[in-house]
Amino acid sequence: MYSRLVCAPPKKLVENGRPVFGTFGGAPERLDIRNVRRPFGVLPMPEFITNTRIRSRLSFFFCTDGYIGNIDFLDAKLFGYAELSLWHTADAKKYAYRCVSGPKKRLIPHLTAHGLCAASQHMRHFRVSWNRSRGEAVFTFDVRGDSVRPSLSGALAADLSAASFCEMSGVYPAPVMRRCRGVYRFTAPVQGHISRTAAVSREQDTAELDGSMMFLMSRAYCKLRTHTDMVFACGNSGGHSVSFCIVETSLEAVDPDTYNENVLFTDGVMTPLPPVRITRPYGVTGKWIIQDTESMIDLTFTPISDNIHRLSIFVLRAVDHLVYGKFEGVLLTAAGERIVLKGFPGMAKKQNLRL
Repeated sequence: MYSRLVCAPPKKLVENGRPVFGTFGGAPERLDIRNVRRPFGVLPMPEFITNTRIRSRLSFFFCTDGYIGNIDFLDAKLFGYAELSLWHTADAKKYAYRCVSGPKKRLIPHLTAHGLCAASQHMRHFRVSWNRSRGEAVFTFDVRGDSVRPSLSGALAADLSAASFCEMSGVYPAPVMRRCRGVYRFTAPVQGHISRTAAVSREQDTAELDGSMMFLMSRAYCKLRTHTDMVFACGNSGGHSVSFCIVETSLEAVDPDTYNENVLFTDGVMTPLPPVRITRPYGVTGKWIIQDTESMIDLTFTPISDNIHRLSIFVLRAVDHLVYGKFEGVLLTAAGERIVLKGFPGMAKKQNLRL
């Protein structure tokens, strides 16, 4: 069976200009990969210039009994954006709201112990905060609708002191050893509420929510063009608390068996997963097939609804698909236990970024 060494997190992810590669069973003090020496070749470019090639992303994904959704932040130095994608699970009704921000010193913080990420524009406010010493992570939003979309507001709080809480981090080549990408993830139960005010009638309904969440933060030295396919989900299956995140990317390490970010969390226990192939023989809105060569991952993802985000500002171009759907198949834990998924709600992303 596939296995991967899991170490304690280092104090710094970059030491003397070199990344400290590995998968870590916990969180470093800072998810900071700046000041890698000559990440793009032998030319002695100043580090303050090569640091501008770092792209940062942060996501708060939640799956509850009434709604499934995701808030995505992108920090591309010169520009950034935040987008909330939300589906009402009873009728698969989709709501999407976004805002774009100009140059900022830092949209996504480096600290992992506590932090705040927020964006506002035209009566749209998004805020994700976390504090591991207090055992909480909170996502709040308040967006005004229009003639078609309703106004939404809500607050979701994750309990980081729960028994099912689990976290991991890692530093991996991107894709060569002189460049790197850093990731930090955790999963926990979540509770909260979402209020929806109809666009025309102004009638309001509020849903109390109970479910699971996953927090994903990453930084990477990106090439001019990068693409990523990702599938992730969290919830309960067969009496187990199950969360997973599986990625195939153009930044994948040359040696993906040793260095990859795929992970499964079950009942507060982490299982490193092998590299995978994600194929879409029928396109983005057709069935996705996710398989490995170690017989630990055998999944299909059937899309229900697709939210497309296109952004083009000067030299920045991003095209993202965020797809809500359901998983079928089997995952294998490190202990050899089969986790069978049937109609398991989750999401898939297809991301293309050029800058």
